[in-house]
Amino acid sequence: MASRIRTLIYSQVDFPSFLEQEIGLTLVSYEDGKYKGQCPFPYHKDNNPSFSLDRKDGGYVWYCYGCSEGGTIVEFFSKYYGISTIDAIKRICAKFEISDDFDTVIKSMHNVSSGSRKKSAVEQEHLMFCDLCRMFLRNNFEDRKKMREIRDIILQVNEALSKDDVHMLKILRANVSEII
Repeated sequence: MASRIRTLIYSQVDFPSFLEQEIGLTLVSYEDGKYKGQCPFPYHKDNNPSFSLDRKDGGYVWYCYGCSEGGTIVEFFSKYYGISTIDAIKRICAKFEISDDFDTVIKSMHNVSSGSRKKSAVEQEHLMFCDLCRMFLRNNFEDRKKMREIRDIILQVNEALSKDDVHMLKILRANVSEII
């Protein structure tokens, strides 16, 4: 269950934008969905880019080759702020206005994970939608009103995903395209 909660959280956060805007880390994109930069942890005096981000399974994972550590945004928050995993999850949910009703979301994720051809189409539509939202949020990170609007649409998207409704996902993606 903890693994699914991590997946739920890290798939909803634009981790590169957070690192650049909140932590002050300069990231360089070197491939599609991959970034590198200097390690942000204060105990690691990094002169060469040893910190990397890689997009996997709908979110970003980090790894520092100097520290030999990595993980999702949950592990990053835990390590960076020196807090427990549970406190990291709570802090991320509060900061990024993520619903912490994990039981409902995990049940919907479980329903989607049984693979049929139709669900594969739903999942593809969902991924395209998530990429569109991620780009929008990255460009409008400071605009809380727009972030709330997108968050509300993402909640509708997750509901459509749990109901296996490809048509609704396409409509929602078109609506987001109009906002952008």
